[in-house]
Amino acid sequence: MNIVNNLSGTPALLIKPNPAQSFVELQNISEQLDQFSVYVYDNLGRIVLQVESSPNLKLDIDQLVPVFILYIFWKAIKVQSLLNTSILRF
Repeated sequence: MNIVNNLSGTPALLIKPNPAQSFVELQNISEQLDQFSVYVYDNLGRIVLQVESSPNLKLDIDQLVPVFILYIFWKAIKVQSLLNTSILRF
């Protein structure tokens, strides 16, 4: 998991899902992120899924093959709290 910035400077989590896993589950993400969007890109850089804030979000990677990169963009986040908390389950 890496923290990156997009062109507008919005912080993001960059996640490369394990192809052997069937889904990425974000546990209680709303407690860490006041507002966020999830963007799933295919290998050509096209957005194949966009999801807005949700208390418990599950993304079924098997339905999105080939998906290599998952971005989570957020606003008003406590970065230190996020870095010290495991919110991603693979």
